[in-house]
Amino acid sequence: MGHGHSKDKIDKATGMTERQKQLVLHSWRAFTKAHSDYGVLLFDALFTAHPEYLTLFNKFKGQELEALRQDSKFREHGVTIGMQLNNMVESVEHPDNLAALVNKNAEFHTRITGVAPKHFEDFALVIVDVLKSKEPKLMTPPTVEAWGKLFALVNGHIVAAFKAGPKTTDRLASRLDLGRSGLRGKPSGSVGQKAGGQLAARSRSKARREHSTKTGASPGKHGPKKEAPQKQ
Repeated sequence: MGHGHSKDKIDKATGMTERQKQLVLHSWRAFTKAHSDYGVLLFDALFTAHPEYLTLFNKFKGQELEALRQDSKFREHGVTIGMQLNNMVESVEHPDNLAALVNKNAEFHTRITGVAPKHFEDFALVIVDVLKSKEPKLMTPPTVEAWGKLFALVNGHIVAAFKAGPKTTDRLASRLDLGRSGLRGKPSGSVGQKAGGQLAARSRSKARREHSTKTGASPGKHGPKKEAPQKQ
């Protein structure tokens, strides 16, 4: 009795019970085990349901989904998304880790023009639909409800991240990195002038040494050294 009660106790950090967390994990692990390309499958399903979202990706917009399915970059992106999703779902028992992962991902997307929280909400619905079709026996009403609780939590973090916008420190770091790369690629005027002066000085010194070799004179700072007059 006591053990069952603890399973139904709501975790304030997630709004989910322990039982709901286990339903999410069990259905997710069964799905990913049965489909090694689960990330690509979900990525594909998003654009099948919302083909207009292809315009959010510069490298994919203007292309047909059928052709993209054969594109290695499309598949690589799907694999990346799959790994990110897996890390989030597997963190459902560790709210702090889950929040950190979601916030980092959401903050990154705040810098991409056109992306909005609605896109994540739609993707969440697509994920549940795919799970229903691939794991119908596991996606019972209680499990679907549990996934709804998880995505309510995730989407709440995403909305907050978009409301806050990109972090100032990240924008500043980007500008500083850009400045550093600019300096590496093209030296400033003062640095260039100094380098040019050093090269010119080396050329003059080399010319004096060659001249002294031919005349037998010892080069000095201002040309060949004059011999001192002999005393009578």
